[in-house]
Amino acid sequence: MGMSALSTGSSFFPGATQVSANRQRDVNQRGRSFADLAAERGTSGINAALDLLLEEKEIVNILSFNQREENLKMLLTHPLCTVISDGLYVKGPPPPRLYGTFPNLLGEIVRQRGWLSLQDAIHKITGKAAQRFGLKGRGVLAEGKIADITVFHPEHIAGRATYETPELSPEGVKLVFRGGLQI
Repeated sequence: MGMSALSTGSSFFPGATQVSANRQRDVNQRGRSFADLAAERGTSGINAALDLLLEEKEIVNILSFNQREENLKMLLTHPLCTVISDGLYVKGPPPPRLYGTFPNLLGEIVRQRGWLSLQDAIHKITGKAAQRFGLKGRGVLAEGKIADITVFHPEHIAGRATYETPELSPEGVKLVFRGGLQI
């Protein structure tokens, strides 16, 4: 992206939408594109984004639709891929991946698209992830290990969270244990 793309409201962050603002009075800013904010403010896209970051004390979630399906498939099926979520609890609505990353992987990617086996997908979100992040005693079901377990129905697991309703619990999850305790 060249400097000219950064200076115009219509091409700044192509496909990007500012989805969450910190202050309650700015709830009307949620879900708006930077191009729209720039046009309303009579400024460039970069200035609208920087102004919003200053106004919100740097607490702004930005959503960018910039992935192609073939890239996603290549990434998820690569043997070195570990699946995690970068969804964080924030003031205002959280991103839907906070509630939907793993149910979407197991439902849409495994069951519907068939890109991964259920076993491979589970390993990518448990043992492989725990090993990658050095979480000793987690990520495997074995005696003496920490029992983090999600019991789900493989034919019904699905994410329901959307950008409009991001806090919807997934379908198909029966029980969840963290450290051996049911939550």
